[in-house]
Amino acid sequence: MRYGAKLWFYNNRFTKAVISGMKNVSSFALLFGVISLLYSLPLFATHNRAGEISFVSAPLPGQPYRYIFTVTTYTKISGGGASNADRDTLDVSFGDGTAGKAPRINGGGNGVPIGNNIKYNIYQITHSYPAPFNYVVSMQDPNRIDEIINIQLGNSVDVPFYIEDTIFFRDPQFFGFNSSPILLQPPIDFANVGYTFVHNPNAFDPDGDSLHFELIPPKQDPFNDVPLYQSPTEIQPGPNNNLSLNPVTGELIWNSPQRAGIYNIAILITEFRNGIKMGTMVRDMQIIVEDKPNRPPVIPPINDTCIIVGETLQFNITATDADVPAQQITLTGYGGPFEAAVSPAQLIATSGLGFASGTFTWQTTCDHIYSQAYTVVIKAEDNFTSSGVPLPLADLETWLITIAPPPPQNLTAQASGNNIVLNWDFYQCQSSPKFRGFSVWRSIGCDSLVFDRCALGLGGTTYQKLAEGITTNTYTDATAVKGVVYSYRVVAEFADAFTNSNPPNPLNVVSSIASANACAELPKNAPIITNVSIDQTQTTNGQIFIAWTKPLAQALDTITNPAPYRYELYRLQGFTGTNYSLVQSWSYNTFAEANDTTFTNLAPELNTAGNPYAYKIAFFSNNQPVDESETASSVFLTTTPSDNQLKLNWNFSVPWLNTHYNVYRQNDTGSFNLLATVTAPTYTDTQLQNGEEYCYYVEALGTYANPALPNPLINLSQRVCGVPKDTVAPCAPTLAVSNYCTSGENTAPDVLSNLLEWTNNNSASCDDDIIGYNIYYASPLSAEYELIATVTNAQQTVYEHILNNSLAGCYTVAAIDSFSNQSPQSNIVCVKNCVEFELPNVFTPNGDGDNELFVPRKSRFVSSIDMKIYNRWGQLVFETNNPNIEWNGTDQSSGKALAEGVYYYTCEVYELTAEGPEIINRSLSGFIHIIRGNGQ
Repeated sequence: MRYGAKLWFYNNRFTKAVISGMKNVSSFALLFGVISLLYSLPLFATHNRAGEISFVSAPLPGQPYRYIFTVTTYTKISGGGASNADRDTLDVSFGDGTAGKAPRINGGGNGVPIGNNIKYNIYQITHSYPAPFNYVVSMQDPNRIDEIINIQLGNSVDVPFYIEDTIFFRDPQFFGFNSSPILLQPPIDFANVGYTFVHNPNAFDPDGDSLHFELIPPKQDPFNDVPLYQSPTEIQPGPNNNLSLNPVTGELIWNSPQRAGIYNIAILITEFRNGIKMGTMVRDMQIIVEDKPNRPPVIPPINDTCIIVGETLQFNITATDADVPAQQITLTGYGGPFEAAVSPAQLIATSGLGFASGTFTWQTTCDHIYSQAYTVVIKAEDNFTSSGVPLPLADLETWLITIAPPPPQNLTAQASGNNIVLNWDFYQCQSSPKFRGFSVWRSIGCDSLVFDRCALGLGGTTYQKLAEGITTNTYTDATAVKGVVYSYRVVAEFADAFTNSNPPNPLNVVSSIASANACAELPKNAPIITNVSIDQTQTTNGQIFIAWTKPLAQALDTITNPAPYRYELYRLQGFTGTNYSLVQSWSYNTFAEANDTTFTNLAPELNTAGNPYAYKIAFFSNNQPVDESETASSVFLTTTPSDNQLKLNWNFSVPWLNTHYNVYRQNDTGSFNLLATVTAPTYTDTQLQNGEEYCYYVEALGTYANPALPNPLINLSQRVCGVPKDTVAPCAPTLAVSNYCTSGENTAPDVLSNLLEWTNNNSASCDDDIIGYNIYYASPLSAEYELIATVTNAQQTVYEHILNNSLAGCYTVAAIDSFSNQSPQSNIVCVKNCVEFELPNVFTPNGDGDNELFVPRKSRFVSSIDMKIYNRWGQLVFETNNPNIEWNGTDQSSGKALAEGVYYYTCEVYELTAEGPEIINRSLSGFIHIIRGNGQ
């Protein structure tokens, strides 16, 4: 019985192979002999408690997919034959059709006893994959220890121990190669009945991948969980028995065990890199629950911490234990900071009776920059014993430490011609191998924002990224616009690793704290356009108001740029382009006279109702161009009709920042009322009457964020009208299909039919004036859906589809409203035939006219079969594809009647399904007894 489940798998696989090649088998005795041989093989056992597989990418020249696999197990040392089952090697399956023997490498090849009848074993093996693919690496050993009470009701010794990892090979140019997390906390721990148990695997990912933790049942093979698995909460369940796993930190809390015994659980750890799954790891863990007069120590809560690179984190930790007599309490720490190659963290602790204290110290450096928060687990453990056997209890405190790269220092911004030049100091982590350059960010207005101390980067703020990948300490902004005051900040960018591609791509990026801001603006030596506002909405003779500011004399330098002076106003139809036309020019003999800075453009060719227009102003000195303003367009408004509403959208192209918009709608007297104020260039006017006309315009309010310029800048769109109409379709219904197969009826009806029933889904985003439904059907022989019926009653949500020979097919339903808008199609429901095919095991072909043919006892919805019948020597005597079979007991090759006796058959049954014809439904095999009763 010990190997029953495993032999079931191998026996069935072997049997299938034998049967498929039966034509070449001389006797069925061979099959049964092989099965007997399998059961007579010597059995080996080991007694596994817990373990996991880890792996490291270790490429060599010519072997890019080379990995080192480490199998860590915890086993029973003695009792129940455990000492005779100790393993010096383990078989590891690599998932590519190959396997290898991993030797034990710790304890001189013998493993290391760690007390409590537990041995700690490390096995290691190297493997090179032939090609990138997804591989499941696994190890299966025949036995667990006995009396794991949540596996097979405690009869766990015969249940195989199985652990696995998955390697997902992604494009190495973008994702590089992957190594598994390192689990720093052992997978065996002690708990006590009635007291909260806390554990953390303390996973540290060397690649900086984000980790997700999930509880799963332990497995016995690649396809099956262990038999009769119960969550620990199902052993004496109740309100005081709760088990939870933090999916981010991996902290496991069991509050609290209710029954003493040995429990096993499994934790699935999934790695994500840039949001893409890179691998999985399964830890099979054991919790030994005692019921002893002992309470675990208590560590006061530790708040998560952020520290800036270069600072020293120092924190005092204490633990107490209320047991009397007092027990010795020991403090230890685990986690990535302790594993750092450069300047690792230290926990200097002092043990004591009923009390322990320690100081955590970490001098951080640029080497510690990491995309994820470091997980530190502080463990306080007592030294409780029972009958001389150590049964320690512990409290764990999970502590997240975020390392913030420092901000770049002393940023300056200075105008230089039409550019703004930024400079900053050499960065303290600029030489780090994780450094990938600086990014430069810009916002309009000189801000006074105050960020949280450890706020990283500028994503989600008013700042926009101008550039990245800058490896020097200077940047020139050539896109600045005159009149706008800008605020600049610089961020240092890092990555945990880089791909080997050219250029290398960063993996698991992290940004520094942003620098302090530096503000600057370009000199105002040219006109600055402030208004392009629609005065009259007409298809011809439209009218547009344009305004600008005069150049500043200080910025212009009138000695270098002498009189005469001239403005030239240019217009462009549309938002952008090059086809400008001169509208007007103004000339002045002195700079003091150049005060004309507004103009109303009225022209027959202006179609302000149908087109936006853009303007710019050029400035000349002594007939030479000095500079010109940026281009600014009018606000162009459009309406989109829908059911009882109009959606308004408006576009523009301006050098200033529009901050909000006033939407106006015309009332019954012809004047316009303020309807709404919004911050985005869109608005939906609801609760309107279909078929009526509504007219609107938008007032945009903007700013250059410059105290020397007008504020706010007010510009009007053209006036536009729209008529709401119903263009909104109903929501898609939800469909269900049933028939006699799904109802569980034993007797097939005389008329085959599928019953369609659907419900309407009402939503504010969908129309609700449904008047009927269209019903679509796709047969198994067609991939196209055809309209088979239209229901014209909105209240009728049932339809019966009458069929002839098969129930198989797929359906979908769409709702129709009073304006003939059809909803999206409902969910697709595909139904299958309930195949009935039952064979007898005897027939009597003796010429008496009764039971002369071997035919199915039941047969329905079978399209064909593949039946083969063999004699006891394995010779084929009959085969057919006819679902009715109709075998008369003769040898198909010779035509002679076969002797009485037992014959063996295999039969593949095919049905017609909604997915298409000739899909294998089931495989049958068995014996047929020919009885003649006439001496044959």
